[in-house]
Amino acid sequence: MSWMKYNKETNQIDLLPYISELSDFHAVVMEEHTWKDVICKKSTKEIPGKGRIKKTNFLENLFKLLKSQDETHPIMEHAYDYVLHIELSADETNAIISLQRKATYEFVFRNEIIPLSGK
Repeated sequence: MSWMKYNKETNQIDLLPYISELSDFHAVVMEEHTWKDVICKKSTKEIPGKGRIKKTNFLENLFKLLKSQDETHPIMEHAYDYVLHIELSADETNAIISLQRKATYEFVFRNEIIPLSGK
């Protein structure tokens, strides 16, 4: 999986480093701001000595959501067969997750909410 971004200044598509934790998916549809500035940003309510990070909580909740889906084959064992969509709520406190089958374009689920507050 690669992460591509349209560069308005150069009118070209730039290839960005991939997100290793999500690299098994056929594609991840997400704004760069969502990953860099919101999900990967350290939580403001860190527990002393634990260094909790939103990214870790987000990924744990995402994988729990994916494992709970009733598919013929476990999603994470066949992640390349899916397109993962990640959006932010308007107030950027929740991630809105949708999962789409690559072959048929139908959605496995849409608009599932994962809180980003670290709670």
